[in-house]
Amino acid sequence: MTLKDTSFLLAYTRIGYNSLQGAIAIATVLHLVPDDAMVERWLNEIRDSDWHLGQQAYGELLMLYRMDRPESRWAAEQVQRNLQNPDSVYVHRGLAYTAAFNWHNWRCRGMCTKVLVTLAQTADEITQTAISKLFRFDEDILLNQDMTEIILAILDNPSLLIKSASNLVEGVRSATSAAPELVGRICNRLLDVGVAEIGKPGSQFALLAEPLVSIALTLHRLPSPNREEGLVLFERLIESNIQEAQQALDILDRKPFTPQPRRPIRRRHKRRR
Repeated sequence: MTLKDTSFLLAYTRIGYNSLQGAIAIATVLHLVPDDAMVERWLNEIRDSDWHLGQQAYGELLMLYRMDRPESRWAAEQVQRNLQNPDSVYVHRGLAYTAAFNWHNWRCRGMCTKVLVTLAQTADEITQTAISKLFRFDEDILLNQDMTEIILAILDNPSLLIKSASNLVEGVRSATSAAPELVGRICNRLLDVGVAEIGKPGSQFALLAEPLVSIALTLHRLPSPNREEGLVLFERLIESNIQEAQQALDILDRKPFTPQPRRPIRRRHKRRR
């Protein structure tokens, strides 16, 4: 460690373990620490302090260190031990926040996927909120194998699915043609658990109606069996009194068939000799 790093750590020691500033200080120099023993001492002091966010900060820093030092057996064991402990709810929050924020970095995607899939069945609302941060506003979702595994785990947790719904549906919308089965499954599952909120004007999920209708119509334009799946989804939206679905149906019903005029046949004239 350099002289600059040492002075930073001295400043951190004066700040103390039980504060946001102290946690940020550790996060800043964590990648410079030469051995696990020092990290373990720092993180344990944060976890065991009287700071109300101490355990969550411990989880965030532990996951950060796990990603930075994939060869550390201690870090791997600590993450796994806390994931398996149902009483480590506050630590789970920290693990989930760090994993969701860093999943888009391909170097640590596998580690983050494992954490998010494991925690996807949580009943803790803050952990659910942390996991939902994986899906970013107005950003297409990369439906690779890791992301698919996470989404399938989320579909089994209705409250987590509802928290993730807005950015999730918008994010997979552009992938309807490329991954029709998964996108259709997401939409149908969302209708299973949240149709009352989606169809309620003014609710926070009312904006989901339009992308759901768009996805249903896109599926209907694809070859079988996706065509039939799109029709079923569209009918479910109609039956659920989703206004946007009824409007789309009215437009389709009113759209007249306009035959294309036949182009006149051009006759070839014989040349006069």
